[in-house]
Amino acid sequence: MLAVELHKATSNISGIWNTWGVVVALIVSAATGLATISQGRSAREALRLAREQDERSRARLNVELKDAIRWIPANESHRCFGVHVLVVNPADSSGTLVATELHVSYRMVNGSLLTLKVPHDVRGVAVPEQISPITLPASLSSNGALDGWFIFQVPDSIIKQAQIEGYIVTVYDSRDISRTVQPSTFRRIEA
Repeated sequence: MLAVELHKATSNISGIWNTWGVVVALIVSAATGLATISQGRSAREALRLAREQDERSRARLNVELKDAIRWIPANESHRCFGVHVLVVNPADSSGTLVATELHVSYRMVNGSLLTLKVPHDVRGVAVPEQISPITLPASLSSNGALDGWFIFQVPDSIIKQAQIEGYIVTVYDSRDISRTVQPSTFRRIEA
């Protein structure tokens, strides 16, 4: 009889232990699942931050066109074009603006389409007072910007008899980056 009672008691304890064991196992499993989810979120956040940092370290250059003007200097045989730009370096590395060109696409009387590439050059140009030309090469600090004018002299003899098709300004950086802006019109000013 004692053996039967002992067996019933151990069966009850074993049954309780089996029930609580399952509950404990479920709680541990749920806690492990929550920890895994939390670690997954942390890993995704770390990956996002690493990508942002990598993006900042990659050399880039942004050029924004602010204004475009043209004028004919007195007693000169060329036309001057001025392009006001904001050049932004959104990268953590510094760079240098090394060159800028104005590409003038024009059609000759015989129908040929040509492109004239004119470098930025302020030497010998009577620049209007309100314009502050950029001197190249121009340093561009990390996460910095440069605001100023590029000046181009186009000889009248080349484009006087031509029909202008379009303009493109190309800015070159020391990190092998080039960016273009395309003025649709040049506002005429008196020099």
